[in-house]
Amino acid sequence: MAEQFARFVRGINLGSEGDGVDRLHFGRTPMVCMFFSGFLVLIKYMQIRPMLCWIPYEFTNDNWVEYATYYCYVSNTFLPMSRNVFADNAIEQIDNGDVYWLKYYQWVPLIFISVAIFFYLPRLLWQGVLEAEGINITAMVRSVNGFESALNSASREKQCTSLARYLRAHFSSKKEQTSSGFKKLMGKLCFFSRSDASYVGRMYLVLKCLQVTVSVGILFILNVWLDGYHLYGIKVLISAFQGTYNQTHAFPLVSVCELDKRDLGDDKEYRFQCLLTMNLFNEKIFVLFWFYLVYVAIVTIINAFFWFMKVLTNRNREAYIGMLLRLSKSAEFDINNEDHKVLFKEFVQKYLRPDGVFTFRLINANTTTVVMHEITGKLWNLWKEDKENKEALKSVGSGGAERKAI
Repeated sequence: MAEQFARFVRGINLGSEGDGVDRLHFGRTPMVCMFFSGFLVLIKYMQIRPMLCWIPYEFTNDNWVEYATYYCYVSNTFLPMSRNVFADNAIEQIDNGDVYWLKYYQWVPLIFISVAIFFYLPRLLWQGVLEAEGINITAMVRSVNGFESALNSASREKQCTSLARYLRAHFSSKKEQTSSGFKKLMGKLCFFSRSDASYVGRMYLVLKCLQVTVSVGILFILNVWLDGYHLYGIKVLISAFQGTYNQTHAFPLVSVCELDKRDLGDDKEYRFQCLLTMNLFNEKIFVLFWFYLVYVAIVTIINAFFWFMKVLTNRNREAYIGMLLRLSKSAEFDINNEDHKVLFKEFVQKYLRPDGVFTFRLINANTTTVVMHEITGKLWNLWKEDKENKEALKSVGSGGAERKAI
């Protein structure tokens, strides 16, 4: 059973169309949320009652006791902050500062499911962008993984060459779709325009901004159910160091419920204590989840900063491709050769262009740099060979035209 479960987990597609932080958002975080949600639902099926109430003796019928308990569970209970709460006045007349309302415990499984959906939604936008641009990163990564696992050197060489040819066909088709000058100008003015060669990279930066917004925003969205949750972990640490951890009010074990019992000619209001057994688990889970969300938020912000530097800086693109070519054993490339320097700038700026370099970075994020050395070297050789053949044909054509003129 354990082996089958491990095989199932390994088979889950965490998303190979991005880097490790993308997989953290699209795969691992939703899995963590679904695990917490499933665990809490499983506890209820294990006959562990989520709430036990101290019912007044007037409730002589067992059905009344069960009704009162379930009523208190589905309605919001409160934590009294002063003894004024137990006066005879109605709950509506009590000052809000005297009670702390508990609004979360019925919705905890759904809260985790909602968080999982929030983290996964940006992936749908990113997949739509890649499909619209005809970039199948998953297929490229699968091909690279096959190249890595090949033990035979001839098989490795064949797979590396076939992937390089696929990339050549992809970049050549994109080059043929070059936009007019007006569309290029509109592409520079409009961030979301598809008219220039940096659209995919810019949309990836939009994805990173969405990820930062989600990872930070979730901490504040949870304040709807848990007041001050964005600072909850800090409060827990402070209270733990001060030795007052059990006095926190976020997940109390005992709360107060108010119930109106209506009989013929006798309407009576009851307030009684309830034991929130689920808070034994909710407290530990939400503490762990707070630290996990803070970790995700910090990693996402740092990752987004570095991607902005990589995508928006032209010097970084040339340095990255130059590093891959210098370390490639198969590339016919000499950095000290002036002709190669000119060809290299053309290769990066006019052939690969920003989105081509960005595609290389995405593939590199899912494989080792050693593999990228060989793929880049093969692609450089193919491009240089195509360019030399075109120049040879041009020279032959121009020579024939000169002979005809003579």
